[in-house]
Amino acid sequence: LPELYTSSEVASVPQEEDYEAALARYRKAADMTVTGEWMQSFVARGSFNLGFMHQFGVGVAQDLQTAKQYYHRCREVDPGSLHLPVSFVLLALGAHMKWLSLPAWPELLDRLLVDFRVHILVIHLVCMLVLAIVRWQLSVEWARPRGRPRLAAASAPASPPARSASAPAVAAFSGGGGGGEGEGELRRRAAAAAAGQGNVF
Repeated sequence: LPELYTSSEVASVPQEEDYEAALARYRKAADMTVTGEWMQSFVARGSFNLGFMHQFGVGVAQDLQTAKQYYHRCREVDPGSLHLPVSFVLLALGAHMKWLSLPAWPELLDRLLVDFRVHILVIHLVCMLVLAIVRWQLSVEWARPRGRPRLAAASAPASPPARSASAPAVAAFSGGGGGGEGEGELRRRAAAAAAGQGNVF
């Protein structure tokens, strides 16, 4: 037996790319007539690979229509398999065909600048962008916490404590340096005012 089958070591052996041989084998598999259920996956895989090679021009000339036919054959040959990859590739193929059908960039830009509908679309996009920015700024301002009145009251200077009714009268007439006779007179008047005897001044 060859050393490949007797050796327990795993080795990576590079192979030369042979697109002609791959194309011939894939075409042979895709053109086979399905006689059993076990053949469906092989024929579908060959059709898919042929479609891929024709779509991107791998080993053959690029032909998107032929690639589309092979992709559809892949779906028809094996209807019970998972069709999501094939559907995704068909969507990508449609976008690829649309991209290749577009004119060159200078010609496309000239056409867009001449069309009045493009100008209106650009104006709408700019207005929507400005409105979005303004709305974001307003939402930031509204979300910012407001100042509390308690903070303003706490920052104000504290008022002096209230004094009794008799204290102002005594302070007002003390004069800063009166003798004992002046103090007695002030006390008498304050007592008379507190007792409600009328205007003593």
